[in-house]
Amino acid sequence: MLFVSCAHPRTAKVTFREESHASRINIFVGDRYFTTLLYSDTLEKPLLFPILTPSGKTITRGYPIDPRPYERTDHPHQVGLWFNFGDVNGLDFWNNSTAIAPEKKEGYGHIRLDSVLQ
Repeated sequence: MLFVSCAHPRTAKVTFREESHASRINIFVGDRYFTTLLYSDTLEKPLLFPILTPSGKTITRGYPIDPRPYERTDHPHQVGLWFNFGDVNGLDFWNNSTAIAPEKKEGYGHIRLDSVLQ
C-alpha cells in the first residue's frame, strides 16, 4: 500500500484514527500525519486526501475539497488519490464527480466503504 511504502523510517508503525462522525480515518506513520481516508456518502468515491511527504509537504492539490488561490479549478474528478479506472465492466470510475448531472450518471461506477480492517 502507498502509505506503507512511504514509511520513514521503515520500522515506523502505521496507525489509523477513525472519526466515524466525519466519515474519515486519519493515517499516521510513526507520530507523523500522512493522509486521511475520506469516505463520506457525499463523495463519489473513497479517497486519500491530503497526502503528505515524510517532511510534511502536501503533494496533492487542494481543489475541489480545499481550494488554494494559486491552483487551477479544472478536473473536479481528480481529487486526492482514488480508484481510477475509466472502464470496468462498462462503468466509468475515472470521470465520476459532482460536476456530472445526475441524469447522466448511469454509466458511472460508485464505490462505497463498508468497513476498514486494521
